[in-house]
Amino acid sequence: MVSLLPVLHQECARFQARFGVQPLGVVEIGSFARGEAVPYSDHDLRLIIYCADPMLVLDEHSWTDGAPDATTAIDWRDLNHRQDLSFGLTNLAWVEHMLLASRYPLVDHTCLYQGRILLDDSAEIATFRARYHGVRFANIVPDYLRQVDWRVTSELPGELAALQERLDHHKHAVPAVHTCYRIVRDLANIAGYQASGVYAGDPDAIAHYTREHWLWFEPTFDTLRAYKTDERLRRMVFDDIAQGQPERIRSVQLCAQATTNLWKQCQAQYR
Repeated sequence: MVSLLPVLHQECARFQARFGVQPLGVVEIGSFARGEAVPYSDHDLRLIIYCADPMLVLDEHSWTDGAPDATTAIDWRDLNHRQDLSFGLTNLAWVEHMLLASRYPLVDHTCLYQGRILLDDSAEIATFRARYHGVRFANIVPDYLRQVDWRVTSELPGELAALQERLDHHKHAVPAVHTCYRIVRDLANIAGYQASGVYAGDPDAIAHYTREHWLWFEPTFDTLRAYKTDERLRRMVFDDIAQGQPERIRSVQLCAQATTNLWKQCQAQYR
């Protein structure tokens, strides 16, 4: 496997040249971090910085209340110029600011504790992450549930309504399938965090949790996982949807319906 380190160093230098801040390193999130990638998956990455003046943050939905007005928002397009890499941004100074109110920003929390560190020459990222490992912050579960609810009630219906139009040709992906799989993974992670302050873990751990707690959903989970991670099947599903194959479209719709039912079941448990 070709090392990403040279290009990560280049991207850190590019960020510093543009914004005047040297990144501490890079955390990988997404399929490669979870061991679910196929050859045409891209790398989802998070540049980690520490910058309080100015308080640089990425212009994204934070899901966590309490954002101060004195921030400088960076657009996603300012970070990204390659097709194979997708960068986000986490500012540890911003996280520390939120921690003063005992809130850990959800997106930063899930990136740091579900991702893997790729570049951290000074070990500051690892040290920061270890400091709060296993700590249960009161905002994480409700914020995470709000995010999942948005995926179920807004993101997924939109993807289903435009199933063929929303196809990701670069990654041979059907977004509705990926969203369903992500919803299930997130629900397992929410349960794990609520119980122990630690997320559920790798795909096998998610599969085990599904089998232990949602046995009725296991066939759907297996289908979603195969559609997403089996290279040959993923391409076949993509082609079938692109060609309007009714049985495959129906299969994706049934997966979405079961995923929505799973969310309703879990949602009732948190009320």
